[in-house]
Amino acid sequence: MKSSVKWLIAVIVIGSLSLGGTLWWRTYMERGWGPEHRPSDAMLKNRMHVAMLLLQRRGHTVTVAGTLGETGIGALPDGTLIMGNRFGTLAPAKAEQLLAWVRRGNTLVVQPRYLNGAESAQLKESARQDDSADDEEDDEDDDVVTVPADQVPSADAAPAASASASASASADAEEEEEDEDDDVQSATVTTLIESDPIAVRYGVRQTYLANNPVCAAKLKEQRARNKGRNSCPTPIPECQDQTNPVLVPGADHTLELDSERNGLAVLQGAPAPSWSDEGHNAVRVYDEGKGRVVMVANNYFSNDNLQHKDHAEFLLAVAALNRSAGHVTLVKYLDVQPWYVLMWDRFHMLMLSCVALLALSMWAAVRRFGPLMPAPSAERRSLMEHIEASGAWLWKARDGRAVLLEAARAETLALIRRRAPAMARLPETELVAALAEQCQLSPALVSQALYDEAATVPQQFTRQIRTLQTLRNHHER
Repeated sequence: MKSSVKWLIAVIVIGSLSLGGTLWWRTYMERGWGPEHRPSDAMLKNRMHVAMLLLQRRGHTVTVAGTLGETGIGALPDGTLIMGNRFGTLAPAKAEQLLAWVRRGNTLVVQPRYLNGAESAQLKESARQDDSADDEEDDEDDDVVTVPADQVPSADAAPAASASASASASADAEEEEEDEDDDVQSATVTTLIESDPIAVRYGVRQTYLANNPVCAAKLKEQRARNKGRNSCPTPIPECQDQTNPVLVPGADHTLELDSERNGLAVLQGAPAPSWSDEGHNAVRVYDEGKGRVVMVANNYFSNDNLQHKDHAEFLLAVAALNRSAGHVTLVKYLDVQPWYVLMWDRFHMLMLSCVALLALSMWAAVRRFGPLMPAPSAERRSLMEHIEASGAWLWKARDGRAVLLEAARAETLALIRRRAPAMARLPETELVAALAEQCQLSPALVSQALYDEAATVPQQFTRQIRTLQTLRNHHER
């Protein structure tokens, strides 16, 4: 190898090491100043703080409320009301008051609740019926059928999904069985109290685009069409994260909204919106009297989402729908009132509870009226009471009688060994006869007391103890 090549390699290696060492030193060994993005305290307390500042700079009067209950629907000023919660949760009476406020010419921006199992099964059945109708019309079409984006569920027609006749009959039968199982499982849900009367009024629900029944039917149809082929699945635009163009009436250009993964689903028989985005997934606006109800798939006006796409411009466009009133009310959370407000609203229930508690307290106190009972005696119990209690417990305990009898036998035999050692060395038969003769007792009683098991009958057990006591008394003289 030439020397010039060696020098060139050495220069490259030394340069690389020097550059890497410099970068490592500056990264890990030197401190430097740099920007660090953190949300302010105001942004942490208010998820639409940036939207409030933007509206204020554009001349709007903004009021921020924790919940709708704090503001009071009857005291709402004319203008625009934006609900910042994840999905609608309102009592029917409050929902009707809110719609009455909208009919005066105001604007309401809300997110509908998610689809439940029964509604999802209904949309799947509608999509399946449309697939069957399309199969009858296009039996000879084996190519990919493109579905325009505007054929998303609307008030006049159910969701439409293209179908193909190239899938085999067995695959179709299997898929139909799976669909029936899903529908039965989805339909067997417990009937719950409706939490979003406004969404029910317009037939709009929120759903994930991947779980949208229309998208699920299209994806299943595409898999059946491509079965046995080495072809890649064709993307379905309305079933993917995409940009949703929307043209606000009166605007001179189209706005773009980021749909993320959420979309709007429409049930059969729902009214048609006055205007919406091109894909009908992000925004649907309904006329209500002189006002408007704006259904959105996401909270485009939160601190994180307002900077994306044209969300800020869309906020200003929505706030300008009511030209007669520029006031905007931002509601941060669900309609959950504080405990003291709920207590005041249900004051009669609180009073009834207090009366019931007072009555129970008085009834418990009445039972203690009358002369006081004498104080129990503080005298100590005698030793015999403790002995009697111990004996009574041993008599009832398991093998307790044997313990008592063995203790009395051991004491008696020990006394005999001390007082008459010669007699204690006699065999059992001779010892029993000698003791019976000395104490003038029956040999059978002496044998039972010294060598038999503890009797289970109280009279016999007492006789054994009495015999042992007689033997002790004789030898203690």
